[in-house]
Amino acid sequence: MGLFKLVDLKNSTYILQQQSNKICLWEVFDDNKSDLKLLLELNSKGDSNIISSGISLNGELIAYSNIEETHIFKYSRENNSIKRIKTLKDQSRFIHFNHKEVILVNNKSILIINLSTYEENKISFDSSALILSSVYSNELNALALIQVKDKSKYHVSLFDLNNNSETIISTLTNQITRGKFINERLFLFDCYNNLWVYCTKTMSLDNKLSNSSPLNFQKWYNKILGIVKISDDKLIAYTDYNFIPINLNLTFPKQSCIERDIISRNKAKSIEVNQKLYHDEVLNTINNSKNLLDKENDENLQKNFKIMTKFISNVFMEYSKDKVIVIEVDWSKILNKMENPIVKHKYGK
Repeated sequence: MGLFKLVDLKNSTYILQQQSNKICLWEVFDDNKSDLKLLLELNSKGDSNIISSGISLNGELIAYSNIEETHIFKYSRENNSIKRIKTLKDQSRFIHFNHKEVILVNNKSILIINLSTYEENKISFDSSALILSSVYSNELNALALIQVKDKSKYHVSLFDLNNNSETIISTLTNQITRGKFINERLFLFDCYNNLWVYCTKTMSLDNKLSNSSPLNFQKWYNKILGIVKISDDKLIAYTDYNFIPINLNLTFPKQSCIERDIISRNKAKSIEVNQKLYHDEVLNTINNSKNLLDKENDENLQKNFKIMTKFISNVFMEYSKDKVIVIEVDWSKILNKMENPIVKHKYGK
């Protein structure tokens, strides 16, 4: 199925799908018919696999990298055509577009390319223990998340790409794996599903929200794949088989409630399309908590950080124009298409 990135346009939405040897551009129409149209397929140059990809906020630039080089293309929706405009003789582990720049992250360096002039600014790092995790940006900030491993701990810092300054914000025992920039706050999950929130205005840790994930959620075997912003104070974190509504205005429970999604179990038996618009139920789970602050009690507290278990695997989830777009894959259907195993072990009696 690959990796996905979404960009909202005026009358439609683009989804960029990254596969091992190609990238595909899909269009989702704003007519509530859940239709998808494949606009183009771009095959990787050479024999090496694609390791990262990205699309600009206006949908006009597309980039991908294999282990040898990075390619940037200009896409025309009017002609449905694509033209290579720049090739860089280096790989990019992460490709991130903001309003003015494309930011290419390598193992030990960050390359910033101005989208108007194509001028390049390269920032190099020397530490052998350094991990350039990702880049997050909004209209004002462009921050690189940097982690330096020191024995059993990770020193976490944010590097401001606008003025080349680094701010060490905390020391953690677990590595940060997922994040989301929302206004002036950066929401991060570590490899044990614990939530950390940083205020980018003060470059400090939000002690109220950080390190307070429910205990059973921290031990949950499904790790966070992504964070979806619904509003400034409502998020959805999702794993491969779960989605977790989070209301930042409510106290986090000590233990998450676990609820099985019977609707997806029924859909898993008859689903025909693996890529689709889906789950008004997901959005309703968030929106139904609008008035919880006025009636906070044990029942309402249980709705926050609830682990909703699905029967179909998530590969991508994002909020777009009052819809939650979910891309799923039904592994049971894929397994059913496979040939019978050559050897089948029998266990027990």
